[in-house]
Amino acid sequence: MKTIWKFPLARTNEQRIIMPAGAKALTVNEVAGEIFIWAEVKPKNQPSSRWVHIFGTGHPMDTYKSGKPLEYVGTVLQHNGELVWHVYIEGL
Repeated sequence: MKTIWKFPLARTNEQRIIMPAGAKALTVNEVAGEIFIWAEVKPKNQPSSRWVHIFGTGHPMDTYKSGKPLEYVGTVLQHNGELVWHVYIEGL
């Protein structure tokens, strides 16, 4: 059985998040000032860590650690659009 879960993100360049193996990132958005990523998951799958990368507009994208291909998840605007973040997750 699949379901959709949300995972909180820190506002940092890169971070690991734990989600069930094989999770498919769907979207990213802000809720009450915090950034979340939503993913389609199979809850019974084993936990797995994935790198998430957040790039500001105009920031270099070739500096991430994992070296795996990145998949675009979405763009988040904060503080009335003064901060714009582009969120990517490492591919499976």
